[in-house]
Amino acid sequence: MSRFADVLRAVIHLRGCLNKQRQSASPRRKRQLNDAHDAIADANAAYEVLLGQIGKYSDLDNDIDFLSKLSQPRAPQKAYAVPERGKGLVLNFGKYKGIGLREVNATDPAYFSWILKSDFPQDFKDLILKELFSDQEKPMRRNEKA
Repeated sequence: MSRFADVLRAVIHLRGCLNKQRQSASPRRKRQLNDAHDAIADANAAYEVLLGQIGKYSDLDNDIDFLSKLSQPRAPQKAYAVPERGKGLVLNFGKYKGIGLREVNATDPAYFSWILKSDFPQDFKDLILKELFSDQEKPMRRNEKA
């Protein structure tokens, strides 16, 4: 599990514990930020922000494992192409930014020839080959023997 998931679980647990403690000590307060930097107020604010974000963005699941995976740092080479619902991998740079790899390949296959010959990370090149040729046999690379 990631640190994010652990911290989120701790915040939720702390929120519950502090709420119980506060309820026994004083009457329940309305939603205010007057107690900023008070542990329970900070935990409640963090929790409300998280719930607000989950409610606002329909592609976020209210699931700790999903949120944990989403918060993992991405490898730099994956920044060249990002997954987008309904489009597969989409380029994240250059003149075809925001366009799916398959769509670019259909209109300008020379673009990927240029990428494969240029100084891009090998992981990105492999990602292109996997995306474009996953349904068929992959072409041989330049120094490969049959």
